[in-house]
Amino acid sequence: MKSDSELMSEFRALFGANNFKSNAKEYYDWKIFNNPFHSGKLYLEHKDGKTVGSTSITPKLMLVFGERLVVAEYADGYTHPDYQKQGIFSRAVKICIEYAISNGMKVIYGFPNPYSS
Repeated sequence: MKSDSELMSEFRALFGANNFKSNAKEYYDWKIFNNPFHSGKLYLEHKDGKTVGSTSITPKLMLVFGERLVVAEYADGYTHPDYQKQGIFSRAVKICIEYAISNGMKVIYGFPNPYSS
């Protein structure tokens, strides 16, 4: 059985190259599961035997008004084009935000991309 990092790597490759981050399994292992600040969350939605949506929470250390905080970067929001407009992105956001809050992350931020609808 493939790991979530492997599934994410394969799914992310469907959306083309990104010059700013890797699609490799090792990247997701480090970013989500072996994160030095706190373990993150990788949400994968599966339908019809394949991965059709993804999101992640990556903990990062941030200095806010002199206080060191572990915050949550919301990223990797992708929905397979054949499954868009089915609520996958909305479910994923909810699950990832709940994870961040329940793990003490009080700041959540992200950057939009055209593949998450």
